[in-house]
This record gives sequence, C-alpha cells and structure tokens, in this order.
Amino acid sequence: RREALERLRERTLQRLRNDRGGAFMQQLEAMARQQLGDTAQIEPDKEAGGLIARCDGRVVDYRTPAVVDRAIEDLGAELETLWQ
Repeated sequence: RREALERLRERTLQRLRNDRGGAFMQQLEAMARQQLGDTAQIEPDKEAGGLIARCDGRVVDYRTPAVVDRAIEDLGAELETLWQ
C-alpha cells in the first residue's frame, strides 16, 4: 500500500510540475486570491512547484508537494477501497 501511494504521489507531482499551459498555476493563484483576497502576495516556488501566498500575516501553502499530500489525505476512506 505504501509503495502504491508513493507511486501515485510521485506521478501526480511529475504531471503537475510539467503543467505546460499553466492551468494548474492559474488555478492555485485563483484559490489563493479567493482565500486571502486580491491583495495577496503570490510567490511561485520554482524548486518545488506551485506557490506560497501571503496577506496580512496569513500564509497559504500551495506548493505542489503540499497540494498533492492534502489531496491524497482528503481521499481518506475512498482510498481504502482500492485495497479491497
């Protein structure tokens, strides 16, 4: 299970980092601005992919590894059905 999850994570990271049209980054920026407001400072993270946004002392981490980890975690019980 752990090996399958790690492969899922790595493949997902690769696809998101290879976002040629920039749709993933645009979506992340829109989510950050919705969460923090239009005055949020958006800083792309070229090393990890994704971005970090800041506004009025608040920070949201939309770096690619964090986004993927949260998405996998959010699958929760649904993910368990894969092993049945």
